[in-house]
Amino acid sequence: MADSPKQYTFQNVTASTDVYTVPASTSAIIVGLIVADASAAANTVTVSVVDTSAAKTAAIVPAGTTIAAREVLYPLDNNNRLTLETGDKITVTASGNVSGTVSVLEIS
Repeated sequence: MADSPKQYTFQNVTASTDVYTVPASTSAIIVGLIVADASAAANTVTVSVVDTSAAKTAAIVPAGTTIAAREVLYPLDNNNRLTLETGDKITVTASGNVSGTVSVLEIS
């Protein structure tokens, strides 16, 4: 098994967008997630994990959470990690322009 630390960025999310999907034959530990409001106005955001094997979705950041203009949310950090399986996803939904980074340790 190989461990590969990776970083995935997403930019200009204004609707429901899959920002990370675990690749085939891989499991992943999400070690960090940052969401930033890149606009001049506050926006609402929802961050969810989609468990494809169980056909369930759970909110990491509850629906309608407000990010002030030019502010940052840290829903997952060194104190909060998330383990995902092949095909699981992190989805971001925003009312306006948000960007961010998903930091992952992929194990294959």
